[in-house]
Amino acid sequence: TLLLSAGVPMITAGDERLKTQGGNNNAYCQDNIITWQHWDTTEQQDHFFATTKHLIELRKQNPVLRPERFTHAEPPCTEFDQMLWFKGTGKPMSVEEDWQNPERRTMQRLSLHLLPDGSLNGMLLIVNGRETNKLVTLPEHEGVVSYDLVWDSSEAMPPSQVKTFGHGEELEVGPASTVLLKVISR
Repeated sequence: TLLLSAGVPMITAGDERLKTQGGNNNAYCQDNIITWQHWDTTEQQDHFFATTKHLIELRKQNPVLRPERFTHAEPPCTEFDQMLWFKGTGKPMSVEEDWQNPERRTMQRLSLHLLPDGSLNGMLLIVNGRETNKLVTLPEHEGVVSYDLVWDSSEAMPPSQVKTFGHGEELEVGPASTVLLKVISR
């Protein structure tokens, strides 16, 4: 929420502090518990704020998380990012068998962005829509050496230390969660 105070813009806490307003999207006319800001935060609110800040920073630092145009058929170039889809087994997804399968609940998206200096910026996003843990095999792709874990939605806080995984290695993904790994390339 953006407020003006003496002509100076101020930002007050919103979603990043779990301020839901009880689902009320017309809260501007309320002067009660719905809109009051509680400045003493809970541990859950602090963790959620840290996660929001971490994800915003990741997005700023990694152009691959801000694609403008993408393709799956060609290597990344300055005009197009490359976006590839894999099953939980680490094998490429097929249109007929995998995209049409209503039971497919786990998938991986490998996105690669060519930076102006010719190096790659890449991310692997794993989505587990199952209600149970899922053992996922990280995909192999030309130029990818390994993956660094940068976020796991099943954890209360962003990772405090780097965990590196090799392609072909297995990673356990929590139920109904998303994992983001930074690509380490040659």
